[in-house]
Amino acid sequence: MTEEINTTFAVSQLTNYLVSGEENQLSQVYMDRLGSEFSESIQALRSAVERATDIVFTFGESLSPMRDGKPLFVIPPSRALKMRDVRFDVIPPAENADFVERCIENVRSINGDIRITVTISPVPLAASPNGNVFIDDFRSKASIRMGLDQVLKSQADVLYWPSFEAAKWYSVHLPFPTFGSDDNVTRHVNHWMVDYIERLEGNMNRGIPKAANT
Repeated sequence: MTEEINTTFAVSQLTNYLVSGEENQLSQVYMDRLGSEFSESIQALRSAVERATDIVFTFGESLSPMRDGKPLFVIPPSRALKMRDVRFDVIPPAENADFVERCIENVRSINGDIRITVTISPVPLAASPNGNVFIDDFRSKASIRMGLDQVLKSQADVLYWPSFEAAKWYSVHLPFPTFGSDDNVTRHVNHWMVDYIERLEGNMNRGIPKAANT
């Protein structure tokens, strides 16, 4: 699996195929690219979900190529710029919520005891065909976050871990950079910040929720 599976739509397509084996946009793309290697990866993933105690869904963006208002799965997404009647737009919050609900339903149909955590990746968009990557990155992340709010209201046993908020909002109050200083890639969160966020999660799991506010 690759980082291109980063929208709620793409992850729902992956989990749909994981459960039913029915061809969809994502499976067709990966079968064309990887063939039997993709089938082996799917089998390994299903086996892992069957045995797992926990699964974490991390959603990266909701800016997606669209045709007739419906998202498409294309690798790389820039290929969609050459397709007729396709434009890039943000998947609305309600649709993000529907796709996440489908992901949850799919993995629970495989393993009814699995604990589910949802997160948002703090890594920003690299580019936008709409002209302003900063605005589209904000819209993209905000739409996922609002969609997850809807999911959390109806799924009381699904956990939300605020790794996005910790990296993007907490970090602006620190006197040193939290992106790019250890690998010179300014879109990447520093390794020490990732470790810090994971330690906060460990404290939360040990019953010290105030640690998230420090």
